[in-house]
Amino acid sequence: GIAITADITDDCLDSTDADGVILPGGMPGTLNLEASETVIKTVTEVYSRGGLVAAICAAPKILGGLNMLRGRRATSYPGFEEYLTGAEIGGRCVTDGNTITAKGAGAAAEFGLAIVKYFCGEEKAEGLATAFIAK
Repeated sequence: GIAITADITDDCLDSTDADGVILPGGMPGTLNLEASETVIKTVTEVYSRGGLVAAICAAPKILGGLNMLRGRRATSYPGFEEYLTGAEIGGRCVTDGNTITAKGAGAAAEFGLAIVKYFCGEEKAEGLATAFIAK
C-alpha cells in the first residue's frame, strides 16, 4: 500500500553511468522486477562491464535466472535457493566478485554494509557499523 514514484523513467535511464544496481526483493516485487525489460537490461549491462549487482531476499532469483551466479557463492531468502543456478549456497550476506546477495530483511544491515565496503572500503564500512550498530 505504499506508493513509490520513480525519479528516472525507462526512456531516460542510462545504465552506462551506473556503478551498480540493487534489487530490493520481496514478493511480488521480485516478480515485477523480473518481468521488467528495463530492469533486466540494466542488470545485464551493469554486470557485464563489472559493475556491482546486489540483490536481497527473493531478488537473487533474478541473478540466478540470468546465469550470473554460476560458480559463485550466493544466498537468498529460504526457499529460493533452487533459483540460484550453479551457485554455492550459504550465508546471510555473501559477496563474490561483483555480486552481493543477502537472505532478507534480517540481513539488511549486513547487506548495506557490504555495499558500502564494496564501494568505499573496509574502514568506511566498519565506521558505519560502529556508528549505527554500536559494534
